[in-house]
Amino acid sequence: MILPDDGLWIVSLCGTRNAVEVVLRAADRPDAAGGQAYNCADDDHRTVPLWAEIVSEFAGDEAMELVGVPSEIAPSALSELLAPDAHPHALVDAEKARVELGYSDAVTARDALAESVCRRRDNPSTLLAIPGGSTTSRRTGWWPASGMRFAD
Repeated sequence: MILPDDGLWIVSLCGTRNAVEVVLRAADRPDAAGGQAYNCADDDHRTVPLWAEIVSEFAGDEAMELVGVPSEIAPSALSELLAPDAHPHALVDAEKARVELGYSDAVTARDALAESVCRRRDNPSTLLAIPGGSTTSRRTGWWPASGMRFAD
């Protein structure tokens, strides 16, 4: 697997069950959550190669070679959104959800990723095609960490 910038990016992810946990906690606390926006991210943040190694392990492909390449040779689509000399670390702070809603991960990032990868590996027919060639799961997902806004 080719990793732009030698894969030295640190990224936040959010397992589906952890995203649902934030939504449920917000629903249980309408006085606190009304009109508020909350970031949702797993507690565990890793570099891209570490995430790739975990995916490879659970996909049953421990022999996958990770090759770090300078971004000038293998640019990432993310670089289109950044300033010319920026490095694309993508960390999301979910502290507000922890403090105001009492949020904590319902499942560890590693376990959520393992669940998602194993489900996709064992049930390839559950994948949906997304325009542009990527896929996502119908039942469970692993998404870039995100923010949510709740109505008043």
